Amino acid sequence: MKNIFIISLFLLAFAAIFFNSTPDNKAEVIISVKNLNSPKIMNYLEKDFNKQSGIKFIDGSLMANTIVLEVVDNDIQISTLSQLLENWGCRIESISYRILSSVK
Repeated sequence: MKNIFIISLFLLAFAAIFFNSTPDNKAEVIISVKNLNSPKIMNYLEKDFNKQSGIKFIDGSLMANTIVLEVVDNDIQISTLSQLLENWGCRIESISYRILSSVK
């Protein structure tokens, strides 16, 4: 009985260490967009961006001509973002990228 208890504790500790040691990094991507000038285009872009697996959140501002994304770190390419924008007549003027946090 004592051996089962010790083995159970060992397995529980191992599982806790293993599952906590592989965090996903979240990042914020702010894209300045040229020709982001209508709510209709913004809606189409939101739908297209939401189809991408690495994007967890999207918001945009027509007034500031920006799109804000929350992405899983290293899970989306700039070329993919550029292509999605170009499909709707928009293009990237600048991109700002920063790591937000590590999430378990």
